[in-house]
Amino acid sequence: MTLHERLESLGISVTTGFGMDKDGLYLPELKLIFVNNKLSDIERENAILHELGHLVSLHEDFVSESPAVHLRQEGEADCYMIRARAEEYLGFFDETPEILDVNAFLDAYHFENRLFSSADKIFREILEN
Repeated sequence: MTLHERLESLGISVTTGFGMDKDGLYLPELKLIFVNNKLSDIERENAILHELGHLVSLHEDFVSESPAVHLRQEGEADCYMIRARAEEYLGFFDETPEILDVNAFLDAYHFENRLFSSADKIFREILEN
């Protein structure tokens, strides 16, 4: 499923945010994602996928959230983003690869190295099925 199809199926609109201090922000009451205007196309798509991860994981933004809850929710949103990108990445191969270079994947999608273990785990899950 393409990013556009994901957004359309969920009834989500995307707009550019100027002067933002984060990559993206989802406003559930408006079904709207703001994306930082300073991001590249790949980073913009990553931000949208991350925000969709919050939506599909049913996260709610409460001021009283504990740091542990916040970290868990960010991790879940990152995993949604990584899984969507991993499925896209695997689509570029004619056959399922026997060996996958996770670092090449991270570089291709401008992901930070801190996401290596999550990406590695997600690829293992996808390739085992």
